[in-house]
Amino acid sequence: MSEQRLRIVIALEILSTHFILPILLVMGLLNDRFTFEHFTSLLGIMLPITASDATIITEWILRIRNRQSASARKVNPVYAAYSIALVSLFLAAYVAIVALKTFRLISIEFETFKGIVIAIESVFGVYLSKLIISLFEEKKAARAAAPEAQA
Repeated sequence: MSEQRLRIVIALEILSTHFILPILLVMGLLNDRFTFEHFTSLLGIMLPITASDATIITEWILRIRNRQSASARKVNPVYAAYSIALVSLFLAAYVAIVALKTFRLISIEFETFKGIVIAIESVFGVYLSKLIISLFEEKKAARAAAPEAQA
């Protein structure tokens, strides 16, 4: 898999989830699955991690806007598989727990639910951040040598 294609797959997953989560939380609020206090608490827990990743990805998109050809550089298959699996598992766990609660498929107390959300974030957070940085942030030396960076 090319590095560019891997970046696009990961970017689409993270950006779409960043916007799906608040929609699910609003649905939960409107369906009386969360109080307003629970809703704002969950936004405060869940959105910062996807927002930080979405910001790094958006900066990358803005940086490449004038590049004519996509990078054909290949990534190691293990790296590609690990990257896709890690991001997919994290986002699936996040969306699944919120969807289960929003659509009344599970009945658990809010504090238990919040603990599960925090556990998901704790298990995946550090690894996901390192992965996003390795994929989307250019090295300072490479950025200084790039013609777009000097314009």
